[in-house]
Amino acid sequence: DLSPNNTRLFKNEDGTYELRLASSLTNDTPPSPNDKVSSLLGLHQFPSPRTSSSVSIKISRGDYDTLMKRMTDELEAAAHHVANRNQKDMIDRYVSSFSRGSVPDHEDGSRYWIKDKGPVVETYIGFIESYRDPFGLRGEYEGTCM
Repeated sequence: DLSPNNTRLFKNEDGTYELRLASSLTNDTPPSPNDKVSSLLGLHQFPSPRTSSSVSIKISRGDYDTLMKRMTDELEAAAHHVANRNQKDMIDRYVSSFSRGSVPDHEDGSRYWIKDKGPVVETYIGFIESYRDPFGLRGEYEGTCM
């Protein structure tokens, strides 16, 4: 349930790494029963391919939490004005994705977006563009309204 589209990787001064998920929930938020992302949070050890030591990676969420919270609040308000069930299901999945940092939830929301044929206002939002650059993969957040 991790993707490079909504994460940033940092190397700390002590040599450990932190993988941060963009989400409105933070590490202090208690996990919900259906939250697959929360089971991935915390410190993980992996064998180093180059040395006999291990590499430490901490997975955390709450990156851009203030902005992600604003989006989830606005999407929840917009859900009261949808034209059909596909739009409601799409918004619900996007709220879940932006709250928890779950890319599979966003992908599910996109499936509802595809099913919503001929809306009066076309919208799409999320970490949907990714590009390769010299440092690896970069996820880009974008929102469109047509």
